[in-house]
This record gives sequence, C-alpha cells and structure tokens, in this order.
Amino acid sequence: MNSLVDQPLLTPQAISELLTSGAAVATQSPNLINQRLSSGSSDTSLLGGGTELDDLRVYQIGDDPRQIDWRASARSQETLIRTYRSEYQQPLLLVVDRNGSMRFGTRKRLKVTQAARLSLWCLGIYHQQDYALGALLLQQNSKSFDCRVGIDWLNLLSEALVDPVPPSDSPVIDWHSVLSQLLSEAPSGARVLLISDFGSLNDTHSAQLSELAQRTSISAFVISDPIERDPNALKGVELTWGSQRFLVEGQEALDRLEQSYQTRVAGVQKILSQAGIPLFELCSSVDDFSQSLLGGEHHE
Repeated sequence: MNSLVDQPLLTPQAISELLTSGAAVATQSPNLINQRLSSGSSDTSLLGGGTELDDLRVYQIGDDPRQIDWRASARSQETLIRTYRSEYQQPLLLVVDRNGSMRFGTRKRLKVTQAARLSLWCLGIYHQQDYALGALLLQQNSKSFDCRVGIDWLNLLSEALVDPVPPSDSPVIDWHSVLSQLLSEAPSGARVLLISDFGSLNDTHSAQLSELAQRTSISAFVISDPIERDPNALKGVELTWGSQRFLVEGQEALDRLEQSYQTRVAGVQKILSQAGIPLFELCSSVDDFSQSLLGGEHHE
C-alpha cells in the first residue's frame, strides 16, 4: 500500500540536521539545557544500562538487584552483580507518545512528527554530552530501548523514532501502565523526558509521577497543534473524527474548543507541578527548538 502512513516521519537529511543542531547546542551552551530541564532528586545514584559487560563484583547494599548475575552467584557462592562500561555515564530516557491522538496535524506537521523532531534534537544534545541513550516508544506495540552508548545505537534509536505510524486501535495512553514500567525499569538518577499531548493524564497518576520525580530528573513536553491553540480557522468547517462529523458554527463553539484546550493544558500543568515535574509547551509548527525551548513557554 503506497500511503503516507507507510513512510518514515522524517528524511535521513532531516534526521541528520536535527542531531547536528542538538549537538551544536551542547557544544555552545553545555549547561543551559540541563539547567532549563532540571528537576527531581540531585543526589540519586547513577545506575547505567550499557550492554558491554565490564566485570562481575560482589553485591553491595544500594546496588540494583536487577544487575545480579544469578548463575555466576551460584557458581561462586557469593552474590555477584554485572557491571558495564557505560555504568557511570548519565542515562537519558526518552518517553515518546506515538498513539492515535498524536497522529493529528493541521499546518506544517503531525504532532507525532514534532515529537520525533524534538526527540532527535535532544538525542543530539545528550549524545554530544556522552549520555547513555534509551527510549520508550508508546504505540500499539510499544518498543523499549535500554540506555546504551555509541554512534550505532544513536542511529538505531533515530530510525525507530521516525518509523511510520499507521492508524491503530490505541488512541490514548494508559499512563498507569507506562509509569509502572518506568518505575520498574528507568535507571535511578536518569534524566527522563516525557513527550506527549497528555490527553489521558489525570489526578490518579499523581502518586506515580511523584515517585518517579524522586528517583529521576524528569521533565515533560506537551505537544499541541496550532488549531488547538487558536481554533478560529475552524469557523464554518465540517470536522470528521472517526465516524463522527460536526460543523463548527459561531463564536460560542470556537470559544468552547479553545477553553477545552486551555483547561486540558492547565490540568496537565497542575498534575505535573504537584509532582515536581517542569512542563514545556511546544507547538507542532515550531521549527527552531533552541529559540522556543531555551527561552520559550515553560510552566513551573
């Protein structure tokens, strides 16, 4: 089937440009992006997720039990853990929403495409700073990539982030499951970036978010479409969503649409703020992340 939904979200040239742009930010302003995104506990230990086995050593109090090598421990009669060469590199984990509500766009690009662009830009920054890079891609069949280093791993992550996103039966995120997975798998002390429109986030997720903010340095980006921010262009337009159709007539209908968006973003802001997680608002039509995020919209 020859359709846009079967094509990668971005071209190889666009991928390269975004990675290079992020690397330039890291080179020119190495501390600015980290200060801007700062959150969470500052004294958590860094437990890496590299894959190049370095050595085995005796388990000590405070070590991650998930790193125990049970076979080696049985042979030696001591509890041994696996250590990796990337263990002492700061881990970065991107959590990227690719579900139904993100597959929407009215101007330059889909929200999911902007999420991929932002992710690549961030990968460029943190690869330049020698972070171990990982990702959790939220979609019908979610994909998890542990935190590793190296240019080959960077290229693999980049390709996964721009994979086609055909329609699915998963329009919204089950945040309870996602946050449970992050609490179980995210390395303690990791920098975590949540990228979504957060349409299904609500107060019931507050406790998990607070716990995650205690274990990691976490920030969130809410991706919006220009028409969500300013729906006036919809006046007199018939909208189709699935099998539903409705006509936007009159200023009252437009005001309701705008208020609905503002209420949703304010609700997300409140939930994340209470958990100690900074929120950045990013429109899908923005091209220059350096200008918009390093000096742009930020909700404390």
